[in-house]
Formats: sequence, structure tokens, C-alpha cells
Amino acid sequence: MKFFKNSFAVLSILSLCAVNSALAQSNIEDGVYQSSKCPTKTYRPKLAEGETYPAYYNDIERIVLKDVMTKWFDETGKGILSYGLEDAVRAEGHACYLVTGGFLMAREGLKALKKQYEDNPNLDITSSYDYENNIIYRGGVKVTMSGEEGTGSGLNAVGGVLHFITGASSSSGFKRGPDFPFANRQNLFEYDANLTGVKAIFTSMTATYTNIEDNSSIPYAECKGTWHKCIEKTSCDKSVLVSYNIKTPKDKPWTERVKFILDNVDQAITIENVDNPSSLCN
Repeated sequence: MKFFKNSFAVLSILSLCAVNSALAQSNIEDGVYQSSKCPTKTYRPKLAEGETYPAYYNDIERIVLKDVMTKWFDETGKGILSYGLEDAVRAEGHACYLVTGGFLMAREGLKALKKQYEDNPNLDITSSYDYENNIIYRGGVKVTMSGEEGTGSGLNAVGGVLHFITGASSSSGFKRGPDFPFANRQNLFEYDANLTGVKAIFTSMTATYTNIEDNSSIPYAECKGTWHKCIEKTSCDKSVLVSYNIKTPKDKPWTERVKFILDNVDQAITIENVDNPSSLCN
């Protein structure tokens, strides 16, 4: 009888956890679900009082990346991060034509790189694509943005969104973070005045490793999960050029104009393969 009572108690707790977890994940405003009786804990962002977003934000496809540092510092179990348009709004303070475009350029550009690895897999190299989780590494992509740095233009706003989502930074970015691959963020973002319009080149990388003590070659498996043991050397691998251009109905409120863009991504975004990606790493 004691066995059945205990079993019933365990099943009741698990059932309650499943219900509460589902409720916690059903609405972004539900906040944090943490029950000490449950085997897992689920966190959901809690909005501040007065912080609201248009209802259609719930239907926007999110960007999903893997960042080895979040796992190293025990922030997420597998190092998986996701970004929605609301995150671009938080980064830039608003969602206009260009901020929305920056979000879409990042999403569609990263998806295009991912597809190249899915179509032509090569498990013998360490690349910007994590085959185990079918996902691109954050920090594993170099971004070349049209325009010039420090002009305060709308292109700089787009660049800010791309930097925030991909983790790519200029010379001010930190170097050689913990774990591998692609914890480095330095010298992964630049502007190119020769690119006209609203464009960005997304370039994935491959990585090789040497021992930090004697500079001898070392396999990735021996570097994974370490910090000061290895030096990572990267080379450009695959590149896509993403262009953004769409006319919106100017007589509508901005929220409706943004939704128009989101409903017409195929018109707004054009993607081309770049023939010589290695030139972007010189």
C-alpha cells in the first residue's frame, strides 16, 4: 500500500509540474516558473509593468543560435539562445523599417548558411554549424555591413541589431572567451562603404586548434570544454549576401507597417551566394 501511495504522489507531482510548465510557457507575461517539487525549472521572461508588444509578435519566427559561453557559465543547459523581434526592439529602442529589416536580415541570412551545411554536410571539420543540434554557432559568423561606422545613420541601427544577435563585434569585442568553438567575438564585424543599399554579408567559418604552450596541432575534442588550453584559428568557409528593400504603406501606423514587412519577407529579403568567401577574411 505504501508503494502505491508513493507512486501516486510522484505521479501527482509530475502531472502538476507538466501543467504548470505548460502554463508558464503559454504566455510571455507569466514570468518565472520555479517549483522546488518539480524535477526541472522553466524560466520565462517577465515583462515590466507597462511593457507591451503587438499581439502579432507571438507569431514571428525566432532566430535560434548556440553560444558555447552560455553553457560554460551554466546559463542554459545546451547553450541555446533565441531572439525575437522584441529583442531587436530592446537593443535599439524601437522597431522601424530598418530595425525590422536588421532582424529579418539576420534571421534569413543565418538560415541560408544553415541550409548550405545541411545540403553539403562535412562532419570531419569544425565549422560554424553544430551538427548535433542542427544550429549555427553564435560567434561563428562574420558580418560585413553596408555603410560606414560611426555615422549615426539607419545602417548603423541595422548593424547594431546584427551585432546583438550574431555576437559579431569589431576590434572592441572581447577575445578568446571560454570553451570552443567560436567564443571569440573580436574582429567579426565591419562596415564596407563599397556595399550600396541595405546589405550584409554573413560568412561562416571553420576552425583548427593549436596547443597554447607549444603551438602544436591539437584536435578539437581535446579543446572542447577548456579555456586556456588551446588557440583557435579560423578561416572563412561559406558566405551569403543578404539585401533588404521593400516599400511599406506610409499612411499606416508603424506597427502596421512593421507587420506588412513581416508578412512579405519574400519581397523584402534577397539572398545570393558569395563566390569567394575566403577574401572576406584577409
